[in-house]
Amino acid sequence: TGSELEKYANDGKQVLSKKKPIDKLTGSELEKLLRWHQIPKKEMGKSRSDKLMKWKQIVDNEMDLPPRCNRWCSEDEAELDELKEHLQLSTSRRRCTIDRMMMPTSVVLSHMNFDELQSLENHVRQEKRKRMNDNV
Repeated sequence: TGSELEKYANDGKQVLSKKKPIDKLTGSELEKLLRWHQIPKKEMGKSRSDKLMKWKQIVDNEMDLPPRCNRWCSEDEAELDELKEHLQLSTSRRRCTIDRMMMPTSVVLSHMNFDELQSLENHVRQEKRKRMNDNV
């Protein structure tokens, strides 16, 4: 949860503030740093040397700051479900399409570049010829 992540961040920052050399960190300190990086306990390893190796990998890959985003949790899922109830993407897409279709022609034309206007003009001429031939 969010409060757990805050605790892990505070614990990790506290360990780093001691400015101890990596090889002098205790197993508990290494675990705090790894938790800050959201490494699951089962991936940390059981021994201090496993945790030290994992921490060195993070430091060697210049990942000395924790991830910028938090893990997705059940509270996030519940919030998303609540939002889904109020927002229907298909309705939003349909509304945009309708709005574009209702836009006055003059506005559409004012946003076209010269080549697009030329192409439209050619298309209109062809369509007019076709209709004139159909009426003959």
